[in-house]
Amino acid sequence: MRKMFYFLSVLMVLAMLFSACAKPAEPQTTTEEETAAEETTAEEAVAEEETAEEEAVEEETAEEAPEVVVPVAYQEAPMLAEKVAAGELPPVEERLPAVPYVVGPGTEIVVENLDYTIGRYGGTLRSAHVGTFQPDLFMASIEGLITAPGLGIEGVHGNVVESFTVNDDATVYTFKMREGLKWSDGVPVTREDVEFAWNDVWMNTDLYPGGPKADFRAGGTSNGAPMTLEFIDDWTFTLSFESSYGSFVGVLAIKGWASYQDLIKPAHYLKPYHKTYADADELAAVMDEKGYIVEDWANFFQAMDVGNWDMYTEPAIGFPQLSPWILVQLTEGAVLLDRNPYYFKVDAEGQQLPYIDSLISTRVDNTDMVNTRGIAGDADFLRQDPSLAMVPLYKENEEAGHYRVVLLQHHTGIAYKLNYTNQDPGWNEVVNDVRFRKALNLATDQDEILQFVYNTFGQESLITPWEYDLEAANALLDEMGMTEYDAEGYRLSPSGYPLKVLVEAFDGNPDMVPIAEYLIEYLSDLKLNSQLEILSGELLTEHYNANTTMIVPERVNANLWASGAWTDWTPTNQWGIEWMRWYNTTDEYEGIEPPAEIKRLFELAELRGRSVSGSPEDTALYQEILESYNTNYWQIMPVQRWDTLIFNQDLRNVAEGSEKSIGSNTAGELWWFDR
Repeated sequence: MRKMFYFLSVLMVLAMLFSACAKPAEPQTTTEEETAAEETTAEEAVAEEETAEEEAVEEETAEEAPEVVVPVAYQEAPMLAEKVAAGELPPVEERLPAVPYVVGPGTEIVVENLDYTIGRYGGTLRSAHVGTFQPDLFMASIEGLITAPGLGIEGVHGNVVESFTVNDDATVYTFKMREGLKWSDGVPVTREDVEFAWNDVWMNTDLYPGGPKADFRAGGTSNGAPMTLEFIDDWTFTLSFESSYGSFVGVLAIKGWASYQDLIKPAHYLKPYHKTYADADELAAVMDEKGYIVEDWANFFQAMDVGNWDMYTEPAIGFPQLSPWILVQLTEGAVLLDRNPYYFKVDAEGQQLPYIDSLISTRVDNTDMVNTRGIAGDADFLRQDPSLAMVPLYKENEEAGHYRVVLLQHHTGIAYKLNYTNQDPGWNEVVNDVRFRKALNLATDQDEILQFVYNTFGQESLITPWEYDLEAANALLDEMGMTEYDAEGYRLSPSGYPLKVLVEAFDGNPDMVPIAEYLIEYLSDLKLNSQLEILSGELLTEHYNANTTMIVPERVNANLWASGAWTDWTPTNQWGIEWMRWYNTTDEYEGIEPPAEIKRLFELAELRGRSVSGSPEDTALYQEILESYNTNYWQIMPVQRWDTLIFNQDLRNVAEGSEKSIGSNTAGELWWFDR
């Protein structure tokens, strides 16, 4: 087998250097954050739920957000003070809400993971990225309606909203808005923005013919009744569901890197593009200018409505936001974000955040170029793209590049995502036989991948058994009836169909292509014909949606997200698009009916949606999901990996301890340069 050049002595030294931050944890099914209390509120978190047998569960109180005192006076960055003096901005007191969000130890990131210090203003943070999306700055800037320190389900509290409460049966969620909160263009955020988001966007059948997404339906299911929005007064509103939806807190705080933008939209900016409010002739003229015809209004409006995943697109420039930085320049070679003068957070000394003035990220062609910039010290923060295979080189240049190298446990790993609904007859026959999937896992040399792809910095996967037995793997294929071979010596399917396994990979993570290359070898060891193609992210997405993929090494959540809000362990367009289509239809079924085991996964998603995340009922359901993955090999993850975090030695308030490495950059507004 192919072997990468490997210095064992160097790795032994690195293992000692990183032992404090990279010691593999024992595989576990829940984390401290994920075994949370049964309900969470901003001031007091109390919940009561019924078990499946309708027995009452004792109420528990979640850990409240750390208390911080609202400052009596406020300060601002020098660049903003100059604009105030020039009459270009109102004073900082008028730009902040009546009750700003006051950060402190544990408010944004759990205390154990961050040595928090109050910072100083100034500086531009440099980064680099591949493609059109910048994941590190995205995570640093995102703001949820509510927030979950540590990306768990404990201590969840208000963020964009000031506070929230939940009733006993988790059917009514009440939110108090921040009075005086303002968009980045200085326009106040009001109930109109919430009502517009729900009534005119989500409930508009032109924009969403099937109605709101599952997140905003009872139980978090696609066939649940849509929630109801009601305002109690100008600053307090409720979201009500017809049945229990205990995981909704997690939906708003962490699911899909949730953003306030789903439920609060700048009505003053978007109404001129909405056909209900806009002058028809003026709207038609604007659409024509931007290349749209009148009949294509829905697509036009969706393009103008900048969501959290669109923050690096052209429409984001000038779009009112609540993030710490806003996009001001976008070119083929870079993105530039400047501080939001109306950002709603301050520190305990009254300094309006963020501390850093600007963020700039250079767009490069591939991850190797990102790593080159990191090693040269030309980037101040990199987490997504640094490679574990390059840790020795990173460490060697650490002082010269004036950066630090930290290893963190990653929340995802690279798994073989097997497409079960591809209609190629040979592939469809074998992939839907659990013996084939078990054989593929047995033929995967997990120790080899751990050593040569991850430099030993990883641990056993939670979702697939750690076992390597090539002889047993081939015996399973023989047992299936794959005992006939083509002219080139490759196995045919049990029914005699020719079988050529297509492996596709996107060079978007430093380990995706190496994993794919090893997979080709493992398939060869099973006497299976295979082909590897490296694709762009855009083309790979097209293949997913066209249902033509077979195997794609792709990110999958390593612990399947113990928070019930996450449901990417049920079929998606990446590994069962026709099963997903079947599940999402209610009248006459479309797509392909899945097997009983997959139907049970869908059922578990519904049960977890109703259950309070972290409750005994929810934990039992989570354990059943893990068991299903361990016995059915739905997705095969060889190794749960670690992440390489590279950041400037002068950069402060970077979280260095996290069971989900992406938690190290969910609060970029706290970063500051100690220079």
